[in-house]
Amino acid sequence: MRYSPAVRVKPTQFALITLCLTMLYTLTTPAFAIDKSKYITIDEITTDMDAYCLTVLSGVKIEKFPIKILSVVRGTQPGLDRILVVGTGPEFEHIGPVQGCSGSPVYINGRMAGALSAGWASTKDPLYLVTPIADMLDVGKFKPSPNDQFPDASWTSNIDFSKPIDLTEIAKNISQKQLPNSGQFSNSLFPLMTSFPDSVCQQIAPQLRSVGFTPYSNLAAAAAPMPQIPSDFKYEPGSVLAIPFVSGDITMAGTGTVTEVVGNKVYAFGHHMDGTGPTNLPMSNGYIHTVIAASSGMSRKYSTPGTIKGALRSDESNAVYGEIDKTAPLIPMKITVDRFNDTQIRTYNCNVAVSRSLTAQVVMSSIVGAASMKGAIPPEHFVTYSANIEVDGFEPITFKNVSSGRTVFDMLSETSSAISLLLTNPYEKADIKSMEFDVKIEPRNIRSAIDSIQISNSTVKPGDTLDIYATLKPYMAPKKLQKLSITIPADTPPGQYEIMVAGASEYLKLNRKLAPHKFTASDLPGLVDSLRNIVAVDRGKMYVVMPLKPEGIVINEKPLPYLPSTKALLLTDTKRSVKLLPNNNWIENSIPVDTIVVNSSKIKITVEK
Repeated sequence: MRYSPAVRVKPTQFALITLCLTMLYTLTTPAFAIDKSKYITIDEITTDMDAYCLTVLSGVKIEKFPIKILSVVRGTQPGLDRILVVGTGPEFEHIGPVQGCSGSPVYINGRMAGALSAGWASTKDPLYLVTPIADMLDVGKFKPSPNDQFPDASWTSNIDFSKPIDLTEIAKNISQKQLPNSGQFSNSLFPLMTSFPDSVCQQIAPQLRSVGFTPYSNLAAAAAPMPQIPSDFKYEPGSVLAIPFVSGDITMAGTGTVTEVVGNKVYAFGHHMDGTGPTNLPMSNGYIHTVIAASSGMSRKYSTPGTIKGALRSDESNAVYGEIDKTAPLIPMKITVDRFNDTQIRTYNCNVAVSRSLTAQVVMSSIVGAASMKGAIPPEHFVTYSANIEVDGFEPITFKNVSSGRTVFDMLSETSSAISLLLTNPYEKADIKSMEFDVKIEPRNIRSAIDSIQISNSTVKPGDTLDIYATLKPYMAPKKLQKLSITIPADTPPGQYEIMVAGASEYLKLNRKLAPHKFTASDLPGLVDSLRNIVAVDRGKMYVVMPLKPEGIVINEKPLPYLPSTKALLLTDTKRSVKLLPNNNWIENSIPVDTIVVNSSKIKITVEK
């Protein structure tokens, strides 16, 4: 017999082999041993076993409904298996698959197998996939450290904080981002019940779909007195679980079902909401008024949220996990609406859940909903609005502005984008203490465009004051002449210069180009300052700007306008890694106008000695 020579393994190689074997063992063995007297594993299930689920289809009463096991489906996603079932009772056969049943516990041969978690839209049969209970009970094991700045830090935005901030583009990203189309299959049966009418739900649907929710109106249910939920209500398998993202005078709550309760730990839904991992959201009970059976699409539970009792701690692919004896932070929000067709000014006092990935969307939806409760905003409209956002450790971020012909998008681009930037900033936690928004809507269009500009003299000398005449073309009105003036600095070098006359939007674009350091941030105080610089631009003004030759440099977002050229040359040495920009210089002036100028126009002048 031949013997192979001994292989000598170095200590470092041995450690690496040991690590690999440990990882292999971890990946091929269960994360924990479940109690098989209480739970049934997917390997034990056969199609001839008896099965049923628990859920609420009316009120708060948990009922038992028979189901039939059709198959065990392996590899529905990499490393994930599911159980395919169909409801066999007359209730489910009538309504088909139901949004809001997510989390309804399934029992097979008397043991809990998992939760209803996914189904198919536009199918007559009440088909569901079931998430195994072992996968659900493994959720919530990761615990952020007490010093963790971001409890839901696994979610990050796609905002590039190194570039000048554009609130309009950020708002478009928030409102227009869409989840990939999943076709007929719905793997997230998660309706968002709101106190808005259907017409408003249609308006806010795009931004809410971006975070995995479909908004529905529960206005009729909210208008009627809600039957009393028992004061001794407790979470139990099959009971209603709601996540109230907005509570108070406006309600927006996701509705699902509790799967399992272990002590103070609650496991629900059988799928994620947005899958951010550690989170900190309020959770409550709820009341099911009825199930709306759909002839197409999916049926849904018609519900309203109840009393907040506990906090959601983790949102992962197979379940959400909450704790009954915990609390989640809420941001007080006040929205006041003054509409031309309403006899009174209406105020909505609410509380908003805090989430890096969700808060901006629900605030945006709440403002749209409040502004539209008395009907759609007319095509010809003028909006006056203000906002006050209090951030712990800073003076409030306040602004007031006007808009026309853009519904409330200009307001949203500033408010929701600012909130998103604050909550998702990579520097330190921004604690928003309160938010207050006022909006007034009038049925008139005050937009106008610059038709042409003329100057009193195309050749000037330093120290001269130049008069500029802009011909404006207002919407559906005769042209009018607007006079502006600008004084040429006494130390202006001779040469040719370009003057721009513009409305607020074009003026802000030029500012971002000339002084990008005013709109970028490398820390939280810098971000707050950048937001103030943006929202300070008044759309009720007309601007005239004349760029001059650069003076000095901007180093790490700090302008040094009087730096001698010799020292500036040293700082631009390629051996240095500091961020340098030319310190652009310009003169400007502005005047208030009774219109919103939407464009710009340029003209050249010559400065002589």
